[in-house]
Amino acid sequence: MPKATKRIAGVVSLQLRHLEVLFDDPWTIEIGQHNDFPFAESKRIRIANPVGFLAHRILIHRKRTRQKFAKDVLYIHDTLETFGAQLEELKAEWNTKIKRRVHAKSVRKIERGAADLFGEVNNEIREAVQMDGARNLSPETVRERCNFGLRQIFGN
Repeated sequence: MPKATKRIAGVVSLQLRHLEVLFDDPWTIEIGQHNDFPFAESKRIRIANPVGFLAHRILIHRKRTRQKFAKDVLYIHDTLETFGAQLEELKAEWNTKIKRRVHAKSVRKIERGAADLFGEVNNEIREAVQMDGARNLSPETVRERCNFGLRQIFGN
């Protein structure tokens, strides 16, 4: 199990890796009462775009526990399901903006992510499906959707 925190000059901090992909081209959204957030005045916040989010999940998967990566499988699946109609736009975002700012070794890891993580049904995918019993997904369905979506976005 990797050590999650580090003490520097008496301060304990999380050791977070590959955050740069989360900061590239963030989306700005407005939240407030108009979309059911409990703020008297609307607020503008920045969130990671879906391509950066997916790339980050791929890059950190080996540092995650099996249970946490099983949750990540669901996050990847749900992100791809939410943005499935925009796969071409997400691919363009990857190729024109995010990819060129990521180290070449990380690019290779991201581009291999579909095959490495979703090439076959594994224990993490099975566990993810068990975590989400409400939708009655099969491990093979999750694997196929994630493999297809990631290949469409990050494939050459």
